[in-house]
Amino acid sequence: MARFVGRSAVSTDAKNGWGPLTEGLNILHDLDLGDRTRALHQLGVIPGAHRTLVSRVNETLPQRDAALLVSSRQWPVFAHRTHRMAQQNMPFAAHLARIAPDTATWRTGPPSGITARLLLAAHHALTTPLDQALPTGPRVGTVLADAPATGEGRAGDETYTEFDAELVVEVLAGSGRHGTLTAVRIR
Repeated sequence: MARFVGRSAVSTDAKNGWGPLTEGLNILHDLDLGDRTRALHQLGVIPGAHRTLVSRVNETLPQRDAALLVSSRQWPVFAHRTHRMAQQNMPFAAHLARIAPDTATWRTGPPSGITARLLLAAHHALTTPLDQALPTGPRVGTVLADAPATGEGRAGDETYTEFDAELVVEVLAGSGRHGTLTAVRIR
């Protein structure tokens, strides 16, 4: 789960960015993804480190995929995660390379959702140990990880699974905003 830091009201970008892409990161309340330079500065990614990250992404992924990732509005959040990994001497390029094959599951689906699927796949690649298989869909959070599934249903054209949990009863495991799980009923 992301942790918001700062004293100001939470910006729309900070609220909209909350979800899988910010898992385990400290996100400023006034994050402004509309101003890429400012957002990178807010997230502690200095220009030299940013150039290095972009180069590594371009070396690791096919040109089209790298361009989609780097040009996405959420790139500063992704750059923040990879910058942290680089500072910890973690092989983020090796993690990221797992989404490059033409057969990667994120490549299937409507063209309009390709950037969101790419961002979620890249997030999974960076946060899943190299010796484990990448998830093929949204991961169940820790609150639901041990909760028993009680059935399945549909909401519109999305299939969802019901879990018996203390706080969340049903979660729509669809593509949602940025690939997040969307709660459809909470008690």
